[in-house]
Amino acid sequence: MTGEPHVVDRVTDVSGTVLYSAPQAGREIGSAALRSIQEGLRGVVRLPGGTAHSLDAGDFPIPVMGKTGTTSDFRDALFVGSTYGTAGITVAVPNRFDDNRPLGEKETGGRAALPIFREIMLRVYKDRLVGEAPRFPREIEDGIDAYLALQAVPEPIRAERRSGFTTASVQADAQTTR
Repeated sequence: MTGEPHVVDRVTDVSGTVLYSAPQAGREIGSAALRSIQEGLRGVVRLPGGTAHSLDAGDFPIPVMGKTGTTSDFRDALFVGSTYGTAGITVAVPNRFDDNRPLGEKETGGRAALPIFREIMLRVYKDRLVGEAPRFPREIEDGIDAYLALQAVPEPIRAERRSGFTTASVQADAQTTR
């Protein structure tokens, strides 16, 4: 199965002695800074203007966060994405030529690397190589929902709410302006 995705959990020699064992899942990190980073990376997928928004479509059922990247002159296109938490997985897809020539005009991370990430993740979870795809915590999804609701509010009201808005106040404003 050359080239097929797989997970190496443990390597033993012929006598059964463990030569390698994958690290066990760690503990959740609950810092506010980490949650903000995860919310931002999840937003790259969930927000309609996000460079990875195509991963929020119905034909891609795996909740992921990630970041696209493209270097000057389109020499490198990259997508790094992951599912949530210690049970999640991270996949990095770099695209470039060995001789450093450009990939081609408009060959961005979202165009050249993201589709490869998409296919890898679909296969990994379809074949259950790592179990079920973890869901993002409600607080992360709520933060993105609040931002989306804020974008639906007319600019004069949005300007008043820019500092210190809460999910409830933004959603209430969105309801009253519709």
